[in-house]
Amino acid sequence: MKRTFRSYLIQNDRFDSYFLTENTKKEMSKKIPQRLIIHTQDIENITGKSNQAARRMLNKVRKRLGKGQDDLVTIAEFCACMGLSEEKIQPYLQP
Repeated sequence: MKRTFRSYLIQNDRFDSYFLTENTKKEMSKKIPQRLIIHTQDIENITGKSNQAARRMLNKVRKRLGKGQDDLVTIAEFCACMGLSEEKIQPYLQP
C-alpha cells in the first residue's frame, strides 16, 4: 500500500490538529445544547417501565400526534401528550 501524507496523519491521529484551525477547534468544543428529541430510554427513566412498554408509549404519542412510524417526537410534544412539564423531566433525560 502506498503511504501518503494524509494516510500518515490519519493513522497517527494528527489529521485534526493539522487541518483544523484554533477557531474551528474552539467551535467544536462548545457544549452542545439540550437535545429536542425524546428516546425510549428517556421514557424508561421517566416512567420506570420496561423498554417494550416505553416503545408502546412512544408509538401511542406518535399516533395521537398523527405522525408516522419513522417520525421523531420532541420532548415538548411528549410532555403535552402525557400532561407533564418539561422542567420535571429534564433530570431524567440522558445527554
